[in-house]
Formats: sequence, C-alpha cells, structure tokens
Amino acid sequence: MSGYNSYGGYGGEPSATEPGPGSDNDRSMGMLANLSPLIAMVLTVNVASLIAPWVIWVIYKERSPFVRRCAAQTFNFDITMWIVALVGWAMVLTVILSPIGFLVVFASGIAQIIFHIIGALSANRGVVYKYPMQFFTILN
Repeated sequence: MSGYNSYGGYGGEPSATEPGPGSDNDRSMGMLANLSPLIAMVLTVNVASLIAPWVIWVIYKERSPFVRRCAAQTFNFDITMWIVALVGWAMVLTVILSPIGFLVVFASGIAQIIFHIIGALSANRGVVYKYPMQFFTILN
C-alpha cells in the first residue's frame, strides 16, 4: 500500500506506538467517536460536539486503546475548531472584521465536516487519524 498515511509517514502499516483495533466493535466505536461531533452538530447546533467524543473517551479509555486514541484525537481537534469559531464570531461583532469573521466561522465548520469524515473512514480501516490543526492536546 502506498501513499501518505495518518501515522506521519508513507506506507499502510501502523507504527508500534499507535494502537490497532482489537475487534470490529473497536473499529465501529472509533468511527462513532469521529462522527459523533457531526451528529451533535446536526442535533444540537454544535453545542454538544465536544461532549460526545469526551463521553466515548471516558467509557473506552481503559477498554480499548484504539477507541481511546480516536476519541482523544477527535476531542482535541474539536477544541481547536471551537476556539477558531469563537475568534471568528468575535470578529463578526466588529464592523471592519465581520466579513473575515464570517469566513473564519464558515471555514471552521467545513473543516470539521471534512476532517471528521476522513477520521471516520480511517477508523473504519483500523487507523487512528491524526487531525491537522490540533493546537491543544487535552485528552491523550
């Protein structure tokens, strides 16, 4: 298998530092951890998008290293996207920066949709997706 993978290199095999899925249930829960913010965005207008991956992390942190890493990566990415969106909304409140603020909020939402789908597809293949633009590492 060739091409850049989510382990920070080329090839299809996970590195020794990344956990692989132990079962099909692990892959399904990893997928759900990556999709949970999108589901929460639809159901709660993005209010609960941080809660869902955190709950999955709490439940699976001792059971499955793969699901724990998927949920942690998702949560950490969402923290960054929330901060970017808050900065965008602060810019919207100003007269001069409001056009840029709307673009920042829109870009944050689009980035969440795209990267969470990529993360879910990676988890389905048994790979922990490392999200770009993670400025904070709260869960590990």
